[in-house]
Amino acid sequence: MCSSDLFGADLEKAKDALILSKLLTKEMYDKYKDKTTALGVTLDKCIKGGVDRAKLGPDWNAGKVGVLFGDAESVKLFEELMHPTILERHGLTDDALPHPPPNLDGSKLLDHADIDDTFVISTRVRTGRSISGFPLPPSISADQRKELEGLVVKALGTLEGSLKGDYYPLAGSNTYEPKPNGIDKETEERLVKEHFLFQEPDEPMLLSWRMERDWPQARGIYHNEEKSALVWVNEEDHLRIISMEKGKNVRAVFDRFAGLVKAVEGACKDAGRSLEISEKYGNILSCPSNCGTGLRASMMIKIPLATKEPNFKDWCAERKLQARGSGGFASTAADDGIRDVSNVDRMGKDEVTLVNEMIQGIIDLIKWEKELEAKKNASKLQIEKEKKFDNFGNEIEDGAGGPKVYTAKDLKEMEKKMKEMKKKNASPDEMLDLELEIDEAKKQVDKAKALEKAEKEKEKAMKKAAAPAKEKKGKK
Repeated sequence: MCSSDLFGADLEKAKDALILSKLLTKEMYDKYKDKTTALGVTLDKCIKGGVDRAKLGPDWNAGKVGVLFGDAESVKLFEELMHPTILERHGLTDDALPHPPPNLDGSKLLDHADIDDTFVISTRVRTGRSISGFPLPPSISADQRKELEGLVVKALGTLEGSLKGDYYPLAGSNTYEPKPNGIDKETEERLVKEHFLFQEPDEPMLLSWRMERDWPQARGIYHNEEKSALVWVNEEDHLRIISMEKGKNVRAVFDRFAGLVKAVEGACKDAGRSLEISEKYGNILSCPSNCGTGLRASMMIKIPLATKEPNFKDWCAERKLQARGSGGFASTAADDGIRDVSNVDRMGKDEVTLVNEMIQGIIDLIKWEKELEAKKNASKLQIEKEKKFDNFGNEIEDGAGGPKVYTAKDLKEMEKKMKEMKKKNASPDEMLDLELEIDEAKKQVDKAKALEKAEKEKEKAMKKAAAPAKEKKGKK
């Protein structure tokens, strides 16, 4: 076992960035450093990512907690560290415990009819589950991972009706005998691109805790024919259970999710395995942030104006929402106005409560987007009313004798200015005039290019027509 002297000073520097740095003391580390769970998990394994973050600095984004669970027993064995870590991560006190019992009653959801579906791309509800008798992904061995895959796939094979499907190991995996080489690479890449399948770990958080070990062996995806009910096997958790579909029908997605969770839990129990559920903390998964329900309900929505508002993140946080880029955790949100908006909380509330927080948040967010849209359109209309035109219908700039003409160089300069304004977090109102000017410049530049292209083609056609005449004259 190593000594806290090797990383204590680094943790001290990271106190503002890591929960681990605030809670782990030298005395606590010395108390636990030689203790091991029945499955071989040590405290060092649980805090490895946090120590890496403290040593390597903020560019090594291993999350804000600095702790992952090596197995369910590690939560109890290292309780002096794990208990306050769980509470602080979820912003709770002991009064919020125990975590409430599950609630998968879809009839208690808010009516999603109020959601304007023109803004919604897709809806998803997911959770994780851990199976007893196995270390969690940060500590599981290759043989244990293979054993878990076999047990889970056998259990999933008993699902019936709309949940009936098949298991597809990752490309290159040879641990599942019916499909010895897994799916082909092209299919795997397509499933990842379509957001059905996870990809090989490349984020600091996953690499620090060695989630990439033995990749791609014993990992895969189970899904029904419609790909609306999915189970990921041996990714960041033993199981990730997912229900998803295009559009806004969160009730259908949640009811399918509830059915899938119950079916998977029942199938595992029929196979002689219980799930790791704590009376105090709810579901025990790899990351403390997923204790409780482990549930993340989200909608992928188009909100290009709201995302540009300087208070967008604070607005979401006030409503217990999180807005991610379409790539998931730690992904950079593209400047396309598309966000995956979900509940932030996982613990201290039941599943229905968390999904309702997401539904209400989406309703409010779309309402805000519409208000911003109306404001922008009103500004455009006012600008159009104030424009002056000559007898030929051309716009006349104030103080000028004719319409303003833009060149490609003008357009480039304006786009450069727009980037600078975005970097300085200028408000949409400040950028509106420039946006309208850029739109007009693009129209003029595109029109000029089209005319130039047409002239060149006309000239080329004239030369081609003249060529036979010259040839004929030469022969005479």
